[in-house]
Amino acid sequence: MNGKTKNVIASLCAVAALAFAGIGGYMVGQSPAQPRDISASDRVEQQDMVVGTVGAISIPGFSRLSFKAGQTAQNVAFYNPEGNTCAFEISIILPSGKEIFHSGRLLPGEKLEQIEIDAALPAAIYEATTLRYSCFSLDEAERELNGADTSCILEVLP
Repeated sequence: MNGKTKNVIASLCAVAALAFAGIGGYMVGQSPAQPRDISASDRVEQQDMVVGTVGAISIPGFSRLSFKAGQTAQNVAFYNPEGNTCAFEISIILPSGKEIFHSGRLLPGEKLEQIEIDAALPAAIYEATTLRYSCFSLDEAERELNGADTSCILEVLP
């Protein structure tokens, strides 16, 4: 194996290790959280953080997302960091396992500021919502690479 092949394999293994380590992700044996009602003490803000950087791939994460109840158009701040060497597809999966959004491919440096979810949600807090990052090579083959699941709280506000 040449040095470049070894680096690619090492990077892919490291991304897989992040995903399986549960960094912000769903842990094996954990039961899905049920949505709970919103109380006045709940915070309303979207917090952005980089969950991990492995090799040349940075995976953004969010500790909290806020959506509006009763509508499908939602404001977000999803992005693929400029320095990445892969494209992302981002999915939002509720604790029940239902996927409510799946993006098209985001190239490095691209962002999404508004999305359409599959159906309007009632006001509630969905703890342990999953943001799934599927990664794809930028070459002509567009090979699927390892991805990562991150966990966040989804607030759906009245």
